[in-house]
Amino acid sequence: MNQTPARSRTFIYTRNSLLCIGLVLILHVAFPATTALLYRTTAAGIAQVLYSFDIRTGLLSRSLGLTAVDTHALRTRALPVPSRIYDAEGNQLGCFATEYRVATPFTKEFAQSPIVHAVLASEDTGFYQHGGVDSYAIMRAMVSNTVGGRIESGASTITMQLAKNFYLTPEKSYLRKAREMMLAIHIEHTLTKEEILALYLKFVYLGGPYGVEAAAQSHFGKHAIDLRPAEAAFIAGIINYPNIFQLHGAEGMARALLRKDRVLARMHAHGMLSDEAYEEALHEVLTPARFKRACKDHEPFVRLEVNRQLGVQGKIRLAEAGLAIRTTLREPHQRALTEACEKALASYLTRHPERAKTVRCAAMSIESKSGNVVALVPGQDAKRDQWSGVTQSHRQAGSSFKPILYAAFLEKRLAGILKARERFCEEVDNRDACVAQYDVPIDVLDGCTALDAPIAVPKIVGWKNRIVRRHTVKNYPYEARPRYRGEISCALALAESRNAAAMWVLGALSDEEVELAHWEESEASLVAMALRLGITSELRHYNTTGKTAEDRAQRLPNYTLAIGSAEVTLWEMAQATLPLVNGGIAPQVSLIASLEDERGNTFAFERGAPKRVLAPEVAWGMQRLLAGVVDDPLGTAYSLRRKDNFPTGALCGKTGTATNADASSTDNWFIGCTADYLVVVRVNDSSKLSLGKKETGGRNALPVFVHYAKTLHLVDPKSTFAPPVIPRREAPESTRIVLK
Repeated sequence: MNQTPARSRTFIYTRNSLLCIGLVLILHVAFPATTALLYRTTAAGIAQVLYSFDIRTGLLSRSLGLTAVDTHALRTRALPVPSRIYDAEGNQLGCFATEYRVATPFTKEFAQSPIVHAVLASEDTGFYQHGGVDSYAIMRAMVSNTVGGRIESGASTITMQLAKNFYLTPEKSYLRKAREMMLAIHIEHTLTKEEILALYLKFVYLGGPYGVEAAAQSHFGKHAIDLRPAEAAFIAGIINYPNIFQLHGAEGMARALLRKDRVLARMHAHGMLSDEAYEEALHEVLTPARFKRACKDHEPFVRLEVNRQLGVQGKIRLAEAGLAIRTTLREPHQRALTEACEKALASYLTRHPERAKTVRCAAMSIESKSGNVVALVPGQDAKRDQWSGVTQSHRQAGSSFKPILYAAFLEKRLAGILKARERFCEEVDNRDACVAQYDVPIDVLDGCTALDAPIAVPKIVGWKNRIVRRHTVKNYPYEARPRYRGEISCALALAESRNAAAMWVLGALSDEEVELAHWEESEASLVAMALRLGITSELRHYNTTGKTAEDRAQRLPNYTLAIGSAEVTLWEMAQATLPLVNGGIAPQVSLIASLEDERGNTFAFERGAPKRVLAPEVAWGMQRLLAGVVDDPLGTAYSLRRKDNFPTGALCGKTGTATNADASSTDNWFIGCTADYLVVVRVNDSSKLSLGKKETGGRNALPVFVHYAKTLHLVDPKSTFAPPVIPRREAPESTRIVLK
């Protein structure tokens, strides 16, 4: 049998190889598009074989040093997308962001848009033909790198770029390129082409913005799907050099425009642009804007407050969650309340310029019926002081706490009236007379009096549960008024904000005869009312006289709580006052209305349902008491009725001035209401220093309410407070007949 010599076989193999190479070169020159398609089809076939082999054996992955990766996770991978904050009218107030990205759905229309064509022309013209690796581009890159003597071109497909950025380091080496190719093959067999392209268009960095949607909005002020070919080519052209336009001024702009022209030429060469469209795009004059921080905080304090309330959503930080956070704020209200605080502080600083760095004004305005916060001012300079004066700062409430005390007192009076009616029906044998009792409307203010005189109350309850000493609560000297008035109406006691009368009211909450038990029950009743209305802060003091650490950790009754000695937040005071002016119904105070994810799904922000916390008779009594603070000429807020303020119309309010031991004020409060809104204001020094002599809630906090209400015309001169619906209380089913 004849055998071909080895030298002859080598000659035959060499000849055949040269013929094949020559044939490929002829095909490449004569039919470049067909040859490229052949290469890519071949690469896709090879990729399929490699993928199947690696899935079965894992040999290729292990040899390349790849750990197991779940490419399926890319399908649900959430890229960081900023969360934006909006007011009730849709105006953006601020946002949270690490990467400035805007998610956009990958629809059929979007897939045929100029921006998609431009990106494919720039980065991967064979995207829909290859299987993750483009052998034609790799061959071209190998020639380029060989000629250049170093790695200059990587021939990365879009899929390979995703593999590199999601799983590998940015080093330039042939080993990393091999790993990149293998991962790209895995991705191509896990995700669809549309899923890969959608992920890339959202992921790609463009010199400030991430993703083509954010770049389109930043540079051209429009959505990516609406970009014209020239604009799309400009954005696609900066993918390989993201900072070329952003960082290099006029030179960078010129180079970016050259890149734009190259992308347009590739779009034209690959049939993505007609001759006419290409010429038009090539000569179009572009004026792209430079990237500016997309997340401007128009209301930085609001952003901080939202972050405190939401923080992390579903284990994702707000800066990455891509949420549209709809708040209840209204821009006119926010602006007016901010201006009101600034004006009040400016007035105070004319008297005390040395306090410019430490004095603060915090305020909030709420819709009484819904509990929605329409304006929020936690402070004046978020860069200097991020501590919220609304939700974080605990300060003594002073006399603004007294309405809670009087609510407890009126509730006790209501209980007494109902008990007296029951007793009457038990003692008479006249059914008609019993029913007639219940037909008479209950007015808890009828006959409501308080004793305005010095009251001695336990100062400290010691570690042996005994009274150590007593403290006499006195009124501060009133100008041109009696220091003590004796027995007075509840309306006058609250209107003039008399401390001694308030302490008497506290004592009246208990029927206990033993002194210590009497005051403990009174204080416990007040604490219970405060908690029910919405106060969550600790209202009692530590047992400083305790002999052991365990004793000292206990809380003891706080009898001066009646005149506002406990420290509470402004938010709590707003929540606690709402039921008093809302017929006894307590809606939950809320700043956030809803959350919307990047897919357009809207979720209502969880908030408690409105609930009744006071009987309507008690709430109506409190509404009139608070109105008396404004309407009574002796009331501390009577200045609201001046001709240049609000001579008529529904108004109520309560001033508050917390003081030091030397009677100098530290915290100025005003709680005001109109027919529709509740406003809570506090002016104080951040260091808890005295604000100065005669610096009261009526002087510093009340003017904030005046300016705010005037600016927005919140007081209708014809408005009045309507009594709440008071259900008829039925007489007992039967009455006991008293034997004569």
